[in-house]
Amino acid sequence: MLLWIILQSNSQVFAAINFEPTETKYDNVKIQKLAKLNTKLGLYINKEIKKSIAGIKNTDDKKNFNEELYILNELNKDLSYNLEYAYDEQFNENFVKLRNQARSFVQLKKDITTLTSSGVNVYSVTSEDKTKVEKNIVDMQAYYVWIIKDVLKELDNKSDIKETWDGKFEIISNVWKISLTVDKFTNVFSMLSWNQEMDYNISLSVDIKKDDKLNIPFDIIWTANFKVNFKKIWDDIYLTLSDYTINFDGIKDMVKSYNDTLSPFKWKTIHFSTKSATEQWLNVDPNAQLQNFRNILDIITQNSLLTPLKKKWDWFILIPNSQTLWKISTLFGEEYTKDNIIASRKALSEMPLLYTETDGNPKISSEIIDKWNEVKLNIAKKWSDYSIEYSIKFIKNNESWEVYVYLQKDLYKFNVISPVSTIKFSLENKLFDLSIITNKQEFAIKWTSYNWNSDLKILFNSKEIWKIQTTKDDKWNYTYNFGLKITDFSQFWTDVPAELKNQTLEINLVGKYLLERWEFKIEKPASFIEIEDVKKMTPSWRDSIRIEDINTIASGVEMYYSDNWDYPTNLYKIVPMYISKLPVDSNEWQTIGWCKFWYTYEVKTNSEWIKNQAYRLSTCLEDSSNQSAKYDWGVDDTKYETWYELNLFKK
Repeated sequence: MLLWIILQSNSQVFAAINFEPTETKYDNVKIQKLAKLNTKLGLYINKEIKKSIAGIKNTDDKKNFNEELYILNELNKDLSYNLEYAYDEQFNENFVKLRNQARSFVQLKKDITTLTSSGVNVYSVTSEDKTKVEKNIVDMQAYYVWIIKDVLKELDNKSDIKETWDGKFEIISNVWKISLTVDKFTNVFSMLSWNQEMDYNISLSVDIKKDDKLNIPFDIIWTANFKVNFKKIWDDIYLTLSDYTINFDGIKDMVKSYNDTLSPFKWKTIHFSTKSATEQWLNVDPNAQLQNFRNILDIITQNSLLTPLKKKWDWFILIPNSQTLWKISTLFGEEYTKDNIIASRKALSEMPLLYTETDGNPKISSEIIDKWNEVKLNIAKKWSDYSIEYSIKFIKNNESWEVYVYLQKDLYKFNVISPVSTIKFSLENKLFDLSIITNKQEFAIKWTSYNWNSDLKILFNSKEIWKIQTTKDDKWNYTYNFGLKITDFSQFWTDVPAELKNQTLEINLVGKYLLERWEFKIEKPASFIEIEDVKKMTPSWRDSIRIEDINTIASGVEMYYSDNWDYPTNLYKIVPMYISKLPVDSNEWQTIGWCKFWYTYEVKTNSEWIKNQAYRLSTCLEDSSNQSAKYDWGVDDTKYETWYELNLFKK
């Protein structure tokens, strides 16, 4: 009866366990009942299988069936643990696992009965069978290894390649224009290490016209040019600002503010480290890791990752080949233990892999189909090529989802179908095709590439809106240009705002790209500034310290008052009882502009003519854009202030 309940459709199970509809996603009424079923199933499996195994005379057969029983028990324990922390919204996926266990049990008992009653043994895989199956699997593996190694060739000797870009990017509308020019961007990219060096020469301009409809009160013109060198040597990064110019038309104060901020860094190198929680990963030698990967490929070129466990009619059930996995684990200084074997066996038992042959062509397949999920995997040989086909369909929140992947030489497909959108991608004989459909709108990219010359088209609802053309000469020089012009926003936007109805938008990119060989060498800068010290070099950072210092002094003054019922006549009276020492301005006694940098303290009588009952603390600020002085409610908008009875200090 227990097995009948589990193996039937979900509606019958729901009736059998008599659950009530859940009110929140954190309920676990159904899960608790499922957990009880799982416990009972575990006890039943052990009792029935152990009794059946006891009737087997052959020692090897007993060992094989006991191993399968052990795997079943481990799956049962795993499910018990999952159910302990699960909620009712996870009922379906956990029920599928429980039902798969029941099916495995039924099949295992059937295999034992077949052996004891008719002498047909599913474990009777001959050495010839094993050799043939493993050889065909190795051929499959070798085919894909060949493809991977072909890609890896592209990574070899990349450390001595220099890329030079020369491009200009523009976005233009009725009232504004933004352009970015990278005159010469050189990138030394070493694919096999974490070391890189790049030179940037960047020009940026913003031109905005006055427009009352868009609430732009006046013309704005801003230009900036930067020359920057970037170096990454393992987990250290060095940035050098070689040169720069900044201009805001008609806004001299803003230009001065930016120049004051950047001038201390001109021809200076800033250093910071990327060490973090990923430090161990960053410090792994990529060359060693890549070599290990190549060694793995060499192993699976000659050793099968899978081996046949059972034989039924003309097909085999596959399990991980522990000998091959042990060879791979030794590359990383690890031992492939019994626990690893069990873990891999458990993983495959939930989605068994089957091997068969059709007209001499091998095929590996797997299939799981139930009311909520449909998963299919096929790896097959046809003529001299192999193909991988994987599809999954599942229901989530009463909505259907589908994923489809197909891989073959010169043909790649990937589709995702969801309740709200459809994505389809294909790459066949250098023809790239991507389409995205959502809310009845279709966005598509079609890209044809031949001998490094290519045409890329972007379409919206079958209408071409953007085109990119790329050409290449014999010296690895590329030229590229593309443009987009939108004159009607309604084709992208259903409810276009009134201010955009008569607007146009234009996007252009033109440029050149050059690949050349050079001697790859990155040298660590002889001198540099640590990032922590960089902060101290900026006016905004120094201003933040001044505000913090003023608040610290004010706290000591208030604590002095609570003990003495008047404010101190000078700040030395609060040291060291109330604060450990008086802060000192980083520009101590310097005069910048009109202001002398020091922390100013004043004390006065209050409105009732009682001495030392009012005070004011203040400091100058360097950054003219700092709003703290303006909004501190003080009497001087150019200084940051804190006080008690400030009105006494008004002039």
